[in-house]
Amino acid sequence: MPNAFDTEITETAEALIGPWRKPRQMLQAQTYDAHASIHDDATAQKLGFKGGTIEGPTHFSQFAPLGARLWGQAWFESGCLSAHYRAVCYEGEEVQAILSKPANGAR
Repeated sequence: MPNAFDTEITETAEALIGPWRKPRQMLQAQTYDAHASIHDDATAQKLGFKGGTIEGPTHFSQFAPLGARLWGQAWFESGCLSAHYRAVCYEGEEVQAILSKPANGAR
């Protein structure tokens, strides 16, 4: 399979580690049908956050190159990602994706 991503990946015995990145807030101008969004600065600040949070799909995109490296074409055909966030991320903060390698024989 050709390399689907031009992403620097560090590999250890236990994990694949992506580069540090500073995601951009891409939903601050999104229009909603009269409902609040935590990605909008004003709404997020009303809820006690310092600003609009970076959206989940932006974080998910950091894992795609790691999944492709580990599982190849199978990642694109049947891969799945579930995430639990312990803290929000704001525009300008650095984040890094780390994918733990499964134990031998695990899927």
